[in-house]
Amino acid sequence: MDPRKYSLVRALRPFSYSVALIACGLGVLVASQEGYGNSLRAFWVILAGVLAQATVNLINDHSDKSLWRASTEISESQRQRVLALISRNTRIGILCGMAAAVIGLWLTWQTNLGLLLLCIAGFLGGYYYTAEPVNYKRRGLGVILVFWFTGVLLVVGAYYSMAAGISLNSVLLSLPIAILSSLLLLSNELRDLDADRQYGLKTLSVRIGFGAARLLYWGLLVSCYLVCVILWRQGFLGEPLALLPSLLFALWLLRILALPDGGGVTLPPLTGRYFMLFGVGYLYSVYAAGATG
Repeated sequence: MDPRKYSLVRALRPFSYSVALIACGLGVLVASQEGYGNSLRAFWVILAGVLAQATVNLINDHSDKSLWRASTEISESQRQRVLALISRNTRIGILCGMAAAVIGLWLTWQTNLGLLLLCIAGFLGGYYYTAEPVNYKRRGLGVILVFWFTGVLLVVGAYYSMAAGISLNSVLLSLPIAILSSLLLLSNELRDLDADRQYGLKTLSVRIGFGAARLLYWGLLVSCYLVCVILWRQGFLGEPLALLPSLLFALWLLRILALPDGGGVTLPPLTGRYFMLFGVGYLYSVYAAGATG
């Protein structure tokens, strides 16, 4: 493992915030199109989503402490420095989580207790990604469950914060975002596959192997656009050409993925940038469908 990954900037994982921004933005947009627009509430919804993402990013490294305590590859002074960095990141993550919780309580007061249940489900999903006794990352369920917890739940939760309810539109339109949330996590697993295998972390990519994980990455990208075609044919999306730039980027990503190392350390940040590019085009396409509907 690389101690540099615990620097605050790297622990925050900046490329991952495209998920919170796009997912919450989508929920807010769909709610606004259905007559539940509120710019002040929309601001707090998106901020809460970003803070929640920061919380998950920062506290998920806490479980690495046991690995560093058991490591024989570093000196005791280095070990203590790494453990101190992880503890610092965890404390900052807790502060971000507390801020997100305060906003969540205010939004619950503005809507109803149903939102609180969604927030609790989202918190548990993020916390138990690496926390015991669940730790669904090492059970190989991360890529699967992030589809629901980060994709569908984040979009639907943002919509609920605005509309005080759930609509079928918000669920259906969340599907491409949910698929790409899984794609982003898979890119991390591909990068970390050798290290995870070395330390006995049975992620999905470790379980199925590099070749199958790379094929899954390819399949998720393709399925995202297939779902978009279906949504467009059903009238949920307009201006499909808005997704063309992201499609070209996706083709380039697949070329990177075809390299012997699957893109290595460059794959996660490139996938994060792709997510943002797709998300902007997707939001515009959703907006265009509402404007002409």
